[in-house]
Amino acid sequence: GIEDEFRIIRPDGSVRWVQMHRFPVRNETGDVYRIGLIAQDISERKLAEEAVKESEVRYRSLVNDSLALICTHSLDGTLLSVNPAAAEIWGGSPEDLAGKNLQEFLTPSARKLFGDYLQRIQANNRDSGIMQVMSKTGEKRSWLYRNILRHEPGKDPFVLGFAQDITERIQAEEALVESEDRFRQMAENSPYMFWLFDVKTKKLLYVSPAYEKIWGRKLEDFYANPRIWRDALHPDDRKRITWEFDTQARSDGTESEYRIILPDGSTRWVHGRSFLLRGPSGEIQRLAGIVYDITERKQADMALTASEASLAEAQRIGQMGSWEWNASTDTAIWSDELFHLYGLTPNGHKITGEAFLKLLHPDDREAFVRASDKALKGEQVLLTEFRIIRADGALRYFQSKAEIIRDSSGKAVRMIGTNQDITERVLAD
Repeated sequence: GIEDEFRIIRPDGSVRWVQMHRFPVRNETGDVYRIGLIAQDISERKLAEEAVKESEVRYRSLVNDSLALICTHSLDGTLLSVNPAAAEIWGGSPEDLAGKNLQEFLTPSARKLFGDYLQRIQANNRDSGIMQVMSKTGEKRSWLYRNILRHEPGKDPFVLGFAQDITERIQAEEALVESEDRFRQMAENSPYMFWLFDVKTKKLLYVSPAYEKIWGRKLEDFYANPRIWRDALHPDDRKRITWEFDTQARSDGTESEYRIILPDGSTRWVHGRSFLLRGPSGEIQRLAGIVYDITERKQADMALTASEASLAEAQRIGQMGSWEWNASTDTAIWSDELFHLYGLTPNGHKITGEAFLKLLHPDDREAFVRASDKALKGEQVLLTEFRIIRADGALRYFQSKAEIIRDSSGKAVRMIGTNQDITERVLAD
């Protein structure tokens, strides 16, 4: 018989794959007198095969082009495959490395622990940690690995390994430890308070002298009782700040502004930032933090907020709104009160010149444009009156006054002004 696979186009235009099996049909004397046909729709199988092929192509591309270190090995450590990134470090091509044992590329101390690694991964189906390997130049490198044991039909179990070279990171961490003395010298002369806490021993390792200036308390008291800082928290901030500090290991540190009460009863605002210091295996070893006094800034912010609130209230009472127009974009920023006066809801969006003109009474638009053009071309101040028709149909009278801001060449770049509702005055007149 003969077997073929081909595609057909059905009347509805769809394409289907067909497997055709042809075979001879013989009579009683053995002569072929017919040809038998068996046809089967294999479209789903073909689609599945194509999907598998595409998946294999993507997988090969991912492995070959990845900067991560990827390999597979048997249960005795024999390398089955190695991606180019790992091969580059070990020296040789992926093909040359296949068949060698992973132990050959480990440091002597890591080889002694290799048997334990194989036992763990067979017992738990996965293993992770840091493995010390030797590069092609004889340099010791630290690989952070996460390997899993795979079981696939028709194949012997094998280990799929993913690793990242963290040698530089570990060296940086070691350098950080070595530089603590230099850090201490800097911290002791800084207005910022620095602190360092050991997670395992629950011991406060270091607090800079700035603590005494910011908290107004003795440094030795802090060392004697690391929780004493909580007692100084403002009652309204204590619950939030203590919760953030106690849960920061789940959030990679915190950053907050809060108040503290000094021994003399005065209140001080501080900004605190804490972060986690991890060990080579990723475990949290220490907490570190920076705290500095922001009282003057907070007082300035509160004064500004109060001033803005007073300005908004003054505008409301005076039925006046402020605005700033940008000549290059033909857009203006309005105060909330100006939106209210025009019967609109403040939305934070900039208002275009075209949108503003649509609010004006049709009979006043041309006069407003002429007054604006005159001010932009030479006048220092814009002063004009106009009417608007609000969305509710109400007719309101406004007086607009603005100052022109020019660049060094005399070109108008901005206008800053106010619009005041003068409806009652006009009607009274």
